Amino acid sequence: MRILHINYSDSKGGAATSVRRLHASFLKNNYDSWLFVTHKFLSEKNVITFDNFFDKIKNFLKRISSKIFCKFFKIFNNNIDYSIAYFSSNTKKYINQIQPSVVNLHWICNETLSIEELPKIKKPLVWTILDMWPFLGAQHIDLDQVYKKYWNNKNYKDNFFFDVNSWVFSRKLNSFNFDFELIAISNWLANKAKESLLFKNKTISVIPCLLDFDQWSPLEKKQARKILNLNLNKKFILFSSAAGSSDKKKGFNYLVKILKNCKNLKDFHLIFIGNLNLKDLEGINISYSQYNNFFFGDPNILKIIYSCADLIIMPSIVEAFGQVALEGAACNVPTLAFSSTGIEEILKHKINGYLADYLNFEDLTYGFNWSLNDVNNKFISNNCRSMAFEKFSDKLIISKYNNIYKKLI
Repeated sequence: MRILHINYSDSKGGAATSVRRLHASFLKNNYDSWLFVTHKFLSEKNVITFDNFFDKIKNFLKRISSKIFCKFFKIFNNNIDYSIAYFSSNTKKYINQIQPSVVNLHWICNETLSIEELPKIKKPLVWTILDMWPFLGAQHIDLDQVYKKYWNNKNYKDNFFFDVNSWVFSRKLNSFNFDFELIAISNWLANKAKESLLFKNKTISVIPCLLDFDQWSPLEKKQARKILNLNLNKKFILFSSAAGSSDKKKGFNYLVKILKNCKNLKDFHLIFIGNLNLKDLEGINISYSQYNNFFFGDPNILKIIYSCADLIIMPSIVEAFGQVALEGAACNVPTLAFSSTGIEEILKHKINGYLADYLNFEDLTYGFNWSLNDVNNKFISNNCRSMAFEKFSDKLIISKYNNIYKKLI
């Protein structure tokens, strides 16, 4: 059985990290796995991209054109990313070259594939959905249940002259009438998909993201902090956002509010992974360390950073899964987060983390203090790695994928 995964990138973003780990685990377990990407950064086994200059240039121009178009609509809603998946690509040529037994789509935006090309893939097809785009219009997340508005209200428009969401949604409605298998990375995402007009009649399997626990292992906290030249006596809280502290859906503003109400900030140290905008920390006298997210999910670097932390803070408003919480758990670091998101796939309340009531700041603050209490922190930390291994080990996850592939073939 030859498996072909298709994703926009091999390294940029959480989706790329998830796909790369899945592909690597298939290879590790002696599967004939391939990964095709339109934007390749790394040199890894069986990862391919366009093999000629003209294909690369054409894809680049299509991607830029699409981004310019979508950028215009972001003026009206800065919190939403758009993708139109409009331009045809040369991806089908590379599918034919590899001749896979099964094709597994992942994050296919940035003009990796057009919506209209999907029915033309004449191979058993699996689609692992990693965000809400597959069942929305052009947008990747939905904060206001817009996706229900634009099929229930013909007069609804997301801006004053052209409804980009309805245009993309109608194209999906016309194209997604063929057989393919759907996998969601969390029950939360699967339930959202089942509410949609596009996938309400589809069977959706839930298979979460995985980790190779041979690569991910904790360091002793003092050792990790010495490696990074950090103060050994403070309590360390960790926040990670690839899009930076200004990404509102990640909820950094909730952490800022907690810190502003904290009377003993000198006892804390903030570890930030990603682009920290210092304006977002204005008026907060806390020591911090920033690590730019350039290491593409590399466990050799990240497990040192995670092992320094006493608690990960993830007050995301929308979160399809929460790989940061899983990576932290592998290093015995618990997470504080809101319930009613995909992070519930990873956390059990007061067992390996704390799940505050959704958008309830008072409960989040209580969870912050509860989780950093020495006795509570030791208890939930001790449960993290073992609970994560039981649910997210690479062998377990790829066996679930293999069962679906075999059924289709």
